Amino acid sequence: MVIQKRDVMYIETQGDYTHLHLRNDKLLISRQTLTSIAQLLNPRHFMRIHRGFIVNLDEIDEMQPSFNHTYELTLKDGSKISVSGSYVAKTKKAIGLQ
Repeated sequence: MVIQKRDVMYIETQGDYTHLHLRNDKLLISRQTLTSIAQLLNPRHFMRIHRGFIVNLDEIDEMQPSFNHTYELTLKDGSKISVSGSYVAKTKKAIGLQ
C-alpha cells in the first residue's frame, strides 16, 4: 500500500507496532520502529513530540498547557496528543509560538 505523507496526521507506537493515523479515520499498522519511520519524513513537516509520537505539523490546530510542564496538541480532526516536557520548547518553536 502506498500512502502520501501529507495524509499522515500522526504516528504513535503501541507495543511492538507503530500506528500511522491517516486522514479520514484510516489506520495503518506497521512493524517499523518510530525512529525508522521518522528518518523517512521531512523534518519541516513532521516532528517527534514525545518518545512515542510523531505529528504532522500541518495538522496542529492548537497547543494548550497540560500538567507537569507538558502540553496537549489538538489536531484538526479533534485528536489530542500529549507533548512531553522535553519536547515542549522545540514544538512551540516549530509551530511559531516562540
